[in-house]
Amino acid sequence: MNIRSIKERIQLPRKQVVFELDNEEIANNYRVSLLMSVREQWMPLDLLVRGKFLILDGPIADSNGIIIPMQDAMVNEVSEKIKNTIINDIPGFRTKIERIIADYQNVEYLDMNMAPIIDQALKGVTKQRFMARNDLWVYAKIIRRAMENGPYSSPEAFDAAVNAIFDDRDIISSFINEIETR
Repeated sequence: MNIRSIKERIQLPRKQVVFELDNEEIANNYRVSLLMSVREQWMPLDLLVRGKFLILDGPIADSNGIIIPMQDAMVNEVSEKIKNTIINDIPGFRTKIERIIADYQNVEYLDMNMAPIIDQALKGVTKQRFMARNDLWVYAKIIRRAMENGPYSSPEAFDAAVNAIFDDRDIISSFINEIETR
């Protein structure tokens, strides 16, 4: 998903981080899907929508206008999480991963419980690679190989491992040859 721009507005005692998205419908969808998560992280935060703008709004100062660094840091941390969520959101990705796992779970020993983990761990660019119109069995083999090579210390490490497999032409060729011989 594209974020057209991100701007901060400070009007003490509050700070707003404004995400300009493609349209109002997308902004509303993100508000609905992220609001509870935002409030769980820090109750005084709010998510608003004005047209195509998704706005994170939170207090950063006391009643005298003195900025409280901890509150400012919390607004910044949550806004970074929202940004990463939007950037890494690829419509239809979870459905495609679930389809790959369902179609090849017995052949490649994949578990449907992997779908949400894969969805959260992979970055947007990697997800887009899975969205190409290629043989789903190759994708299932990539997922299985990455899982076999684990465990990973972080989602970033898993993402890097998946990309390394995608980029290794010898591995991809061996997957294709194995599929063709079956």
